[in-house]
Amino acid sequence: MEAVAVVLFALFVVLCLRVMTRTRSISVLLLVVLSYNYLLHGYIVVFFHEALGYSLGDYWYDGFPYFISYDQHYWGAAVVSLLFANTYLLAWSFLPLREHHLHKMQDDTLSLRGWPLLVLGAGTFVIGILPWIDFVLTYLSSGESAYLAFKSGEQLGVYVGLLKWMLSIASMCLCILFVAGIGLSNKLVIPTGRLSPIFWALVIISGVLLFGSMMALGDRVTLLEGGLAAGVLASFRGVRSTRAIFLVLLFVVPLIAIGVLREAKESAGPSELLSETMGQIVVNAESRTAFSQYIVMANRIEPYPGGSITYLAQVMLPRFWSGDRPEVGPYEHYSAAAGLPERTGWGISLMTDCYMNYGLAATVAAALLLGLLHWSVFRYACVSVAGQFIFAGLVAAYPISIRSGIPGLKGMAMGMSLGYLLCIVSYKRGVRMTMRS
Repeated sequence: MEAVAVVLFALFVVLCLRVMTRTRSISVLLLVVLSYNYLLHGYIVVFFHEALGYSLGDYWYDGFPYFISYDQHYWGAAVVSLLFANTYLLAWSFLPLREHHLHKMQDDTLSLRGWPLLVLGAGTFVIGILPWIDFVLTYLSSGESAYLAFKSGEQLGVYVGLLKWMLSIASMCLCILFVAGIGLSNKLVIPTGRLSPIFWALVIISGVLLFGSMMALGDRVTLLEGGLAAGVLASFRGVRSTRAIFLVLLFVVPLIAIGVLREAKESAGPSELLSETMGQIVVNAESRTAFSQYIVMANRIEPYPGGSITYLAQVMLPRFWSGDRPEVGPYEHYSAAAGLPERTGWGISLMTDCYMNYGLAATVAAALLLGLLHWSVFRYACVSVAGQFIFAGLVAAYPISIRSGIPGLKGMAMGMSLGYLLCIVSYKRGVRMTMRS
């Protein structure tokens, strides 16, 4: 099994290089990096620690909540993850693309309407955050975790999903404005005329309030959505590498710090928090979702045939339209069998959910379908401004989707719809939406 895993990992590296050579796109690179992080990185860290003796940080693989052992189940789970990752990349490697159109589009300037984006971003932020303020202050004053309250949203009832979606809209709008403002791409511009100082001052104020609120709530996923969407949109117009490196550091370090502060003990000082933040850049909590495959295989969790698809159908409608959600879903089935405590926030990946429903064949088929979806939307983005926004929304929703199992596909559909909404709101008229060969 070890030899199989090594061969599959070598194939993964080759496929990654082939995909990047074919697309030469930063937005596709983001998808590849996210796929690696959520499917493979956890196993790589364990391998470095156990086989090579290098410690990359506390990964909880020998303690709560997963108890990962370097055994045959580890290698079996790693092989399944590599099969999923490689099958996903095969769609990108062999299906036709229109790269020459993408390079043509990079020579054109994309002008966005800034004020509608700012109004939408600030408006959805105010609507989305107001209901949380009272109990956030309560949790902060009591020293408890506001994130657990935000994650469950029990106090806000059926409208919690809508309010979180509002915050996602705000994050995408404000991050796009910020990326355009710092000139990450000199071909992505927002002309504001004589009111430019006022406009950018409002953007900065709104961005600081959004970031501060997400820090208080302990929610980094919302900020991640906005950052990914903005980065993808800019990437279609040529990214300045030096500014991109600066932006990544400016974005990733505070993003990781949210999780560190959320889990920090009261006795932790500034130096300890900074050290933990830098460590989690390499060993991050997001990639631990990959270990769900190990748990399913090691604990021999009972199959859940079709249950996740049924659950997805039941949650497609918003809570305020469909009433109460089912109490038992794929995560509840998985966590109960694995013995995980309630409300830990440890999800199951799309790969694991497919395996839990229909086995290895379904896992491989799901990877191929996911690759086909991402490839087709990117191919559309190579010839269409609207496609660029839709692809930005797809990438923005990818982290929460791949770590939420089959029901997370709803989030991916919502992300693509949100991307198209931002196109309608911000795309400046007078420029053709689609390039023709």
